[in-house]
Amino acid sequence: MQQGPGSIHSGAPAGVRLVSPLPLALRAEAARLICDAFGHRIAPRAGGRRRLALVRRGLARDRVIGAVDGRGRLLGLTGLRGADGGAVRLPGRRLDPLRALVAPRTRDMVLDCLVVAPGSRGRGIAALLVAAALAEARRRGHPALRAEVERRNAPALALFSRAGFTPQAGLPGWARVLRRI
Repeated sequence: MQQGPGSIHSGAPAGVRLVSPLPLALRAEAARLICDAFGHRIAPRAGGRRRLALVRRGLARDRVIGAVDGRGRLLGLTGLRGADGGAVRLPGRRLDPLRALVAPRTRDMVLDCLVVAPGSRGRGIAALLVAAALAEARRRGHPALRAEVERRNAPALALFSRAGFTPQAGLPGWARVLRRI
């Protein structure tokens, strides 16, 4: 996705724009959002500050699409994962930490994460980010976009259903795989 800081997505809520790669100035806030949502799975043994520092350093900004408001505040983000890696890479690890959560091999582009800041939920930010990720998957020639969602995350499952994703063969454990062509 080659949208710059001034880009506006036609389906965006008023005053919201998409940015990719994620601006360096938003890296710390992006890391905080990712840690708040997925930190317990990314680096379960690291304490909060250490986990945040690891994610901030390992954030691959070129694999992140951010939604920002008119004042440049990060409202939400999604990470993209392909065969060559995902949105967060931790030093000394052979695998991307989010990929290691589920990650059967696929040619699809995978949503590495989808996070909306608590004060921005219910405004269509997640739907906007999913649409942008789908467009990016198509632009890069992936056969589909895939999401791996915790089975108990009813709001995310409903979002993906509304966006046209269909359930795929189940995986053992906590994840549900959804796919959109």
